[in-house]
Amino acid sequence: MASLLALTCAGTRNNRISAQGWEAIGKALSGLMSLVVVNGWEGYGELRVGEVAELAARGVEGAWALAAVWLQRSAASLTAVDVSMNRLGDGELASLAAMRELRALTRLDLRSNSLGATAGSALHNALEHLGELRELLLGMNNLEDKGLEALAPALEKLPYITRLDLSSNSLSVGAGSTLSKVLEKLLELRELDLDINKLGDEGLEAMAPSLARLRSMTRLGLSSNSLNPTAGTTLGEALQHMDELRELRLGMNALEDKGLEALAPALKKLRYMTRLDLSSNSLRGDARKTLGLALEHLGELRELYLGVWEPPGATAWSDQLDAAYQCYNTAAQSPAFSAALASLSKLEVLHLSGNLISTHGMEELASAVKDLPLTDVDLR
Repeated sequence: MASLLALTCAGTRNNRISAQGWEAIGKALSGLMSLVVVNGWEGYGELRVGEVAELAARGVEGAWALAAVWLQRSAASLTAVDVSMNRLGDGELASLAAMRELRALTRLDLRSNSLGATAGSALHNALEHLGELRELLLGMNNLEDKGLEALAPALEKLPYITRLDLSSNSLSVGAGSTLSKVLEKLLELRELDLDINKLGDEGLEAMAPSLARLRSMTRLGLSSNSLNPTAGTTLGEALQHMDELRELRLGMNALEDKGLEALAPALKKLRYMTRLDLSSNSLRGDARKTLGLALEHLGELRELYLGVWEPPGATAWSDQLDAAYQCYNTAAQSPAFSAALASLSKLEVLHLSGNLISTHGMEELASAVKDLPLTDVDLR
């Protein structure tokens, strides 16, 4: 292979090459300065030269393992590395060792790489040297509680982190205490994505005290986390301190009317809120008034999600309606809700799918939103 001195493009897809195999390929290609494309990734040639600021080998399987051979050439200049959707897996994490030298790195994207619980230790060894890191994206892996626990000591040493994505990582109740220890060190954190896990009420309660200290938080994702009505009180107390929050995602939980009622006082204080997702939360008739009284304080709101998510194969939505709008067909009995909608002068997105709005309710809805700058309305 080293004799192919004019080679410019190499394709290695669908070969199940191991970490050792990639290392061998890297050595074989080391003399091919003409090589600029690997598995469709055109940044390989630039990395060979060195002094690269951003490395993006996203969704080009194998390119990252090869690129790791040359990372040291750009160690002083690399500030962003995106190797998401590469299916690295725990077995390929040996290639992460080169990241220890990337002391200027501020953004690392490892989303969707089939990283399991054993990846926590390997990530710990790499991350503990990256003191300038601002964004760490680990979503859509499978770290589980064990992997997060192994990773936690390194996370605690990243004081400048502003964005942390741990969504869809099979985190359960036990991860709450680990997250609490991590978050109490990350006082600069502004974006925290924990969507699609199973923290539950107990997990949220464990991390709530540390969450409340994050006064600069602007985005918080807790959708699909098995949260019940008691979580409304826990989260409400934490949100009281987040004056800068712009986005709150709580969809696909089970807060119900009681949880929303406990959460409402905190929602009223989030005057900079631009996106609120309360979809699929088993909200019933009383929710419309509670929500209305909260919404009238959110003058900056641009996106509001109150729809109902339909599980695959579902034949009816009636048992899981977010009846905050199911009951809109009697909107005249809830002037606070309709008036609140009408007052959201910046609202662009309104999702109300699956709420069985009647003809009269649709007329009331049209009247309430007729002057709003809506560009996306879902009434399915």
